[in-house]
Amino acid sequence: MKYVEYGKHDPCDAYMMGFCVWMSPRQVILVEDALEKYTPKPGIDAVAHKDVWSQFRAEAEIKRKKYFGG
Repeated sequence: MKYVEYGKHDPCDAYMMGFCVWMSPRQVILVEDALEKYTPKPGIDAVAHKDVWSQFRAEAEIKRKKYFGG
């Protein structure tokens, strides 16, 4: 994914490219929890962190509902 300034829409984001993780539901939730606690460096690292965290947050929400009832 190319660098996009924070706050601007990237028309070719990971969801449009078919974001898919090959992990168990519990692993997705653990990664999402770890990303929530991580503080990235300012700049492109922060933007990349925001992007991947939002993707894992969405996947973790689905997994929690489907496999853990909430």
